[in-house]
Parts: sequence; structure tokens; C-alpha cells
Amino acid sequence: MKKGERTKSKIVEEASRLFRTQGFSATGLKQIIDESETPRGSLYYHFPGGKEELAKEVIEQHTEEVVAQMRRAFKESSGAADGLARLLDEFAAQADLGECESGCPVMAISVEAASVSPELRDTARQAYERWRSLLAAHLMVAGFPDKEASALARSMVCMLEGSLIM
Repeated sequence: MKKGERTKSKIVEEASRLFRTQGFSATGLKQIIDESETPRGSLYYHFPGGKEELAKEVIEQHTEEVVAQMRRAFKESSGAADGLARLLDEFAAQADLGECESGCPVMAISVEAASVSPELRDTARQAYERWRSLLAAHLMVAGFPDKEASALARSMVCMLEGSLIM
């Protein structure tokens, strides 16, 4: 990873942590710069659109991490039920390690920013839809009808997100 990519990654990682722990509105760019220990110019170089562009990147990066985790769980399983069990076990293990104690950055950003930023609202909606469609596809392979698989997958995403705030 090149220096510029490392810097961008540090900024995104720190922004994700701060958005989860203290909220989107309460997190300022100066705090992200200070806590990521990166130069001010780097943040604006990588995210010329400011906080909203950075939040969008946080959502997109977390979405891809969860998609990869889902794909891995289902790939290593013998079927949809086993894949879902593996996925839930992984999420539970992450929670036990304290990796989820501050919730999901997609949820943290979408709850606060959705009413003021149509772009962030749409980015969060796309994240949830990717997770739902991936789960639904595995449920359909297991024999669930399309509509039932879609509804069940939506419920699963809602339950997983809800479990992070409890």
C-alpha cells in the first residue's frame, strides 16, 4: 500500500470509529485529522467534498467489508442454513471481542445524516440493499421463493443492525 493510500485508509478508519462512537454530527473534520494523525491537506486531497464525501466512503468501505464477510461465510458452508450460522457466529465473535460495541457506521451515519443529505441516505440504502440481496440470493438457492427470501433477508438485516444497538 502506497503512502497516500495508507493516509486515506487512516482517515477513513478514524472517521468510521468516530461516527460510530459519537455520531456523525458531533464529529468534526478537525477531530478526524487530529485523531488520524494526518495532515489537514491530506483529508481535503482525498475528500474534496469534505465530511459528506468522507462519510460516503466510510459507508461504501464498510459495505464491502460486510459483503466479503458474507461471501466468505457462505462459500465455506455446506448450504444456506450453515452459511447463515457461520455468519452469525462471526458477528457474535466480533461482538465478544468488542469490535461491534459502538455499532455499525452505516447505521450511525444514516440515522443522523439521512434527513439532511439525500446522497448519504441513498448510499446507506444501497448498502442495506446489497446485504439484503446477497442474503436473499442464498436463501433462494436453498429453495425459498423469491418474495419470501427477500422478506426474510430484509428481516435478517434489520435484526443484525438492531442487535448492534442493544
